[in-house]
Amino acid sequence: MFFRVIRLFHLCYSLFNKMKKIIISLITICCFVSGIADAKSAGTAGANFLTIGIGARPMAMAGAFTGLADDVNSIFWNPAGLALLDRNEATLMHDEMGEGIRYEFLGYAHPFPELNGTLAGSISYLNISEIQGYSSGGVKTDEIKANDYSMSMAYSREIIPKLSGGINLKYIRERLEDENASTQAVDLGLLYLSPWGVGLGLSMQNIGPGLEFISEKDPLPRNLKIGTAYRLGLLGNRLIISADGNFPYDENRYICAGMEYMIFDLIGLRVGYRSEDDLENGLRFGLGLASKNLSFDYAFLPRGDFQDSHRISLTLRYGKVYEYGIAERDIDEHLKKGEKYFHQGELLKAYREFNSIVSVCPGHKDAQDYMAKVRLKIEESDMNRLISGHFTKGKQLYQKGELIRAKEEFESILNISPEHNEAMDYISRIDGRFEEVAGSIFAKGVSDFEEGNYDTAIREMERVLTFNPEHSQAQEYVSLIKEKQRKIEEIKRKQRAETCFNTGVIYYKRNKWSKAQSQFEEALEIDPENKDASAYLIKTKEKIAGEYYEQAMKFYEKKDFKTAISKFKDVLKFTPDHTKAKSYLAEATKTLKEINRKEAETCNNEALKEYTSGRIKKAVELWEKALRLDPELTDAQVNLERAKKELK
Repeated sequence: MFFRVIRLFHLCYSLFNKMKKIIISLITICCFVSGIADAKSAGTAGANFLTIGIGARPMAMAGAFTGLADDVNSIFWNPAGLALLDRNEATLMHDEMGEGIRYEFLGYAHPFPELNGTLAGSISYLNISEIQGYSSGGVKTDEIKANDYSMSMAYSREIIPKLSGGINLKYIRERLEDENASTQAVDLGLLYLSPWGVGLGLSMQNIGPGLEFISEKDPLPRNLKIGTAYRLGLLGNRLIISADGNFPYDENRYICAGMEYMIFDLIGLRVGYRSEDDLENGLRFGLGLASKNLSFDYAFLPRGDFQDSHRISLTLRYGKVYEYGIAERDIDEHLKKGEKYFHQGELLKAYREFNSIVSVCPGHKDAQDYMAKVRLKIEESDMNRLISGHFTKGKQLYQKGELIRAKEEFESILNISPEHNEAMDYISRIDGRFEEVAGSIFAKGVSDFEEGNYDTAIREMERVLTFNPEHSQAQEYVSLIKEKQRKIEEIKRKQRAETCFNTGVIYYKRNKWSKAQSQFEEALEIDPENKDASAYLIKTKEKIAGEYYEQAMKFYEKKDFKTAISKFKDVLKFTPDHTKAKSYLAEATKTLKEINRKEAETCNNEALKEYTSGRIKKAVELWEKALRLDPELTDAQVNLERAKKELK
């Protein structure tokens, strides 16, 4: 079975090299299936589990996904949509269908730049847990086991700009108790995304030979889907409206419609309607929670007298296969804006967007082509009317004193008509006004500098440079002011360090060594070259070390070696070269180790007595204590391991 799927996969790429033939085939199939639907075939298709929609998100929209197809669920609905993915995607769906029926789906899609497209795979599994068996005489027998599954591999790529195609090869298998049947099928799809945010999709599902079960052969549930989807922004959020027409092999035609409203790209509210639904009124509802890399989706399908269906999907997105850099993303955004303005007839705005792309990427072919189209349209349209409108608006803004906006209007005219003398004259006037304003601001900045108001002065000089970036005197003053500010900050820094040092000296004279240490360290952090603070810090640490040494000697004389060791270590933290502390630390450590060793041997001997008396648990406690005192006591270690085994 696995090798069959691999062989099918190898056919994918060769089929896509003949994509034109696939398109022609799809058109032929559409006509054929429409004829079948009109004829209302009396036959009933097999492998009906293939008609169960996958993905909680598409199902909440009633399956109106053919013209949308923008995630890994496209494997089922329209494989052409896989070409739109810019990262790896994996999805897992669980469907509680009621009446003991469960449906599981696992899908994965991976964009491959070297293949110029996207590869994907999926596994779906339907299990029916409760089918009562009956003998030929009508007597109940054991329950019958039944399950269906399919495996698929898909490939999708862009055929021409805005148009992608996809193919999905399937292996299908059904099981009823001890009987099995299998076959192969193929799904074909096309998806066109227009510049206006409208998607148009075409998908043909389950093309292939029928499924022969025991002695009967049933055709697969073929279905032709034609769909559209419209994306638009709404109050800073995203709204998608979609609709599909379905032309199944052995059912009546029906329509699906759905809507998704994404709030801040975090919460998705979904609703859908299917015109033909034998179990209920056709309404579906759903909810989605999404982040950059992970999304959780839920769909509710009411089933009337039957148990309602609940579908849950978890989708993971990761990888950097087609992720753009910041500059590339910026270019892409300008291109989309330009296309939108172009199709809306706002030619000057469109030209401005395309021109911004060419200014940073002169070889960008799409932008160059659109610029040529804009020029042609402007030449063909009433150019003078457009220029007149911008000129009138520019004059009005100039008279109101809104010079920057006025200059933008006049520059827009020069983008189309570079020799427009009146626009150039107004730009010259605006530049002159800028010089006047800049001169006034510069004079005020010089005055603030001479009065010592450096913060205000530098703000004024920077304002001058916004009007005239090449104003050399303003540039010199900015450098001069920054140097003055640096020197003032240096003086303030040394003053703060001196204050900390003086405070530390006061604490030192009052024998408050810890507070003195803190002040000297803060002074050195502010001014590492403060030699007085460094010298006092050394003396302070010696004082603190002296106190710890006296405490350590008292504990040593009392034979409290454990506490003495801790205190000697504190001494060495402050004065690492304290010879006596090192010597006493070594002696105390040696003595404590000898005491612990003797006590450990005593515990070991007592444990042996308890062990021989049959009190093994008590013996284990004593041996563990012995090892805490002397981890190197091998006899205790061996005895402990033997005793623990006996306890088990």
